[in-house]
Amino acid sequence: MTITEITSIFNTTDDVVQFINTETPSDSKKIPAQSAVSLKTAQTAGAFIPWYDPPVFGGFSRRHMKIVVVDLLVAYLWQRGDYIYWCNTLGSDNLPGKAFRVPGIATIGGGRVLVVRYEPESKYGIFFAESAPLQQAEAARPGGILPRIL
Repeated sequence: MTITEITSIFNTTDDVVQFINTETPSDSKKIPAQSAVSLKTAQTAGAFIPWYDPPVFGGFSRRHMKIVVVDLLVAYLWQRGDYIYWCNTLGSDNLPGKAFRVPGIATIGGGRVLVVRYEPESKYGIFFAESAPLQQAEAARPGGILPRIL
């Protein structure tokens, strides 16, 4: 099984972002406006993106990540097959209905930087960039300046 981890989260919005990992709650973080956090620990290169791929990796309620900005759910994230997927609504059975590949680098394996940004049409959006170099994350910021890492 291929491991994909989020090594850091860049919040380029003017609001606090909540990052919630239902599989590993200790990875959950609040990221202040216009800043970033590293998810690397002494034991891991980052927060592992949970596998939700029934029937082997079922149980969506504990196999996903959530991105929340100002009490607005932006995305649920999980790995399935060869890609990382997201949705922002669940069906009446509390399972993802229609899912989409995450914008940016959606293939599984390796480290990713998660960027949360303001998007006028949908309020907030996300995309993945490679952990290094961070040019794609930098491009998401007005003026091309990366936020400070906490």
